[in-house]
Amino acid sequence: MGDNPESVCSNETLSIDYAEYLAALCNKRWRFIDAMYGVLPIIGMVTKSASARQVAPQEQMKMLAMQVLSTQVNDETNLTRLIALAQQQKLTALNIVLPYPLTSQQLVTIREACAASTTVSQRNECLNVQITRV
Repeated sequence: MGDNPESVCSNETLSIDYAEYLAALCNKRWRFIDAMYGVLPIIGMVTKSASARQVAPQEQMKMLAMQVLSTQVNDETNLTRLIALAQQQKLTALNIVLPYPLTSQQLVTIREACAASTTVSQRNECLNVQITRV
């Protein structure tokens, strides 16, 4: 995918290229602790977030996402984990560039898994996430 994520989605929010993350996961050298983060992603979110706070938001999100995303689960689970991570990082908006549009059933599954304060919509190959702070 040669498009810049900002050219596909609104550039007012943090944009993530989901396919790029999955490709990086395929090339990652796994350690035991990485496998634990994949099975229990909340561990990675909690233990990694403190050390990542000194990094720019885009890099911080990428570092943490590499701990919670997995090539062993479906896209709905990965995207739900990514949205939960964005909530934990106190982001209010996130655009996720996808390699393909999600089906309506995939969108329903993601919406059901997200908090009520989260709005998930799709425009072409871009998943737009709005998180309302309560």
